[in-house]
Amino acid sequence: MYENMSIMDMKMKTIVYGLTIIFGVLFTGLSIQEGYAESIDELIKEYDLLIDKFDKIGTNTEQLTITQELIDEINSDLKRFETIVVTLQNHGYDGMGGVELIDGQMVGTVSFFEKYTLEPLFKRQIPSGTINIFGMMGLLKEFETNDTSFSYEQKVELLKSSSALIGTVASFRDSSDPNDEISSQMILGAIAAYHPSENNMKNSELSLLSSDQIPSLKLQEKSGISPLDVVCKEGLQKVLKSSDKSPACVKPSTAEKLIKRGWAFS
Repeated sequence: MYENMSIMDMKMKTIVYGLTIIFGVLFTGLSIQEGYAESIDELIKEYDLLIDKFDKIGTNTEQLTITQELIDEINSDLKRFETIVVTLQNHGYDGMGGVELIDGQMVGTVSFFEKYTLEPLFKRQIPSGTINIFGMMGLLKEFETNDTSFSYEQKVELLKSSSALIGTVASFRDSSDPNDEISSQMILGAIAAYHPSENNMKNSELSLLSSDQIPSLKLQEKSGISPLDVVCKEGLQKVLKSSDKSPACVKPSTAEKLIKRGWAFS
């Protein structure tokens, strides 16, 4: 009898222990999900704060008192900014840069989406002051990566002139560039300097292939390439269907018609 009771006790203890583990896992999962949601919100908030901070520094830089401490602070903030972008990408989101014409001014924008469903996370305008900082510091970073160093005095001079060199792009209009391609590319280049992509390896590899080597759209989708990273063959333009946000490769003239009709967006 005592032996049977001890066996029953052992079984009860095992059941209770098992339930404890199950509930523990469930509660842990819930807390992780809550923490995940909060961490995304915090990342977006910090992203916005840094954009505003760069804008204040990058506006009227010719009147700014530039010290080594300020340069170090900017570089530290930019490294943190890159970390935020990469962390968002590691959470399954990725950014897409764009340029919009607002009140006659060209304004940079960044839209973050869930990589595979393309559900929007947030959209942020990138003001001209921030474009100044991204553009000039990105240029310095690129030179330094290629073992070209700059003295403190040279960095001060470059930063002071960044408004003239980069910021004017935000309002650059010229008859020789009717489609604003030059200014758009300069704005996008400045934005891209501090929005590194963690998920563009497949896209980079595909872009190196000749048109006849690029896999079909279906094969790219089956291989796990996100809609944003799909590459179309030469002469075709990628659009995303408005209905389900799936990609399609069509002729540029067809793309224009589909976008106007609201069937797709670029």
